[in-house]
Amino acid sequence: NTAKVDILLDASKISNPTINDELIVGTSGGTGILDYTFISDPTQPEAKRGIKTQKFSLGQGSNSIGQANIFGSGKTISEQTMDNGELITGQLEVASGGGKGTLNLNGASIDLDNMTSNPNPGQPAFLLGSGANSIGEVNLLGGGKIGTSISYTTYTTPTATIGLNEGY
Repeated sequence: NTAKVDILLDASKISNPTINDELIVGTSGGTGILDYTFISDPTQPEAKRGIKTQKFSLGQGSNSIGQANIFGSGKTISEQTMDNGELITGQLEVASGGGKGTLNLNGASIDLDNMTSNPNPGQPAFLLGSGANSIGEVNLLGGGKIGTSISYTTYTTPTATIGLNEGY
């Protein structure tokens, strides 16, 4: 069972849509693919606010495959500030519980921001490969970035973990 979703978000028509819980791509042995393109508002190029969610997971659970391809217009380091990414989330988890996850950020950024609280206290804001047989991959292309809010240090330590509990 494979599911694919295409999202085209035009910032000149909608700003800061919210998913109040967790956005999961590929779970319970299934395959999920998310293609998400963000188009900046040319009248307000600095207002690059994308989808906001508490947790974003790719490849969650045994034999699950999750892939997200997120496209944006690119940012310089000076343009990268919190809450102006194509995706703003409290926690990013790529491959967990025996799943495989691939995140491709092409000219796009993900902002890890606790928003109101960490959805999983004691867990890292960014987790790549958690659990036996979990394989996670992140590709940053064309100015792609992952940024973490400084306020995370009060909620979780460490902020990022690569390879936890036999994960890759």
